[in-house]
Amino acid sequence: MNLIKESLNLDIKFLLINEISLLDRINLIIKKYLYFIFRVFGVNKSNHGKFLGKEFTFPNKYGYVGLQRVIVDNIFLKKYLPEDISVLDIGAHAGEFAFFLEKIINAKKVASVEPFQTTFEILKKNFPHNQNFQYAITNKKDVELYISEISTQLNSLFPDDSRKQNQKIKVPSITLSKFVSDEVKGEFHLLKIDTEGSEYNVLQSGINVIDKFEYLLVEIELEREGYLKILELICGQNNFKLIAMGDYKQGQRAVDVLVKKI
Repeated sequence: MNLIKESLNLDIKFLLINEISLLDRINLIIKKYLYFIFRVFGVNKSNHGKFLGKEFTFPNKYGYVGLQRVIVDNIFLKKYLPEDISVLDIGAHAGEFAFFLEKIINAKKVASVEPFQTTFEILKKNFPHNQNFQYAITNKKDVELYISEISTQLNSLFPDDSRKQNQKIKVPSITLSKFVSDEVKGEFHLLKIDTEGSEYNVLQSGINVIDKFEYLLVEIELEREGYLKILELICGQNNFKLIAMGDYKQGQRAVDVLVKKI
């Protein structure tokens, strides 16, 4: 019952988005529920769909929900980010944010980083022409990724009983500094970090390259100890200022913050 309520609340928020035509908004909602119905009867086992003219392979049983939620959560960025922006997406999952950047922001270039191999393969399928990398960006070595049985979007470098993590696997890791210097090609305006609790570690691992970016978009988990250190790190030491926050309601465990270089 809670899932139905959450889905309907998401639909209401999605219908209020003016940056997408009303026809397309209604189209996605219809497709979302048809997808659920088809799965009950064993149809669309390939987890495949299409929205705004783009084919997309879904990483889990929730289908269009992932795309819909990313659009709702990030639509506020449309007011602050220029078109033709180049973005480095750390914590890319299956490319939901890359989809948002391509279709809503009209980004020029996206490079995506995702540590979990199963999801990484889907990411490459969804965006074969982007730069895609399988890494955990962190200041730690020999890291293990805790896998959630609820959704791979909840995979984390930290144990969390609420995420129903049923296994952990070793994943390749690299510091942000080394990744920016040696791996990814080209210049990027926006660094987006959504790594399910390890955002501070990502920033610490590349404190000397943060000033290469004009914007930083970071998810802050409010239930995790020391979350204010993230803002202190990027605004206090690296001359960024807070310009926007994602929609937040009391009780949420995370909020997105957008900062811009002064």
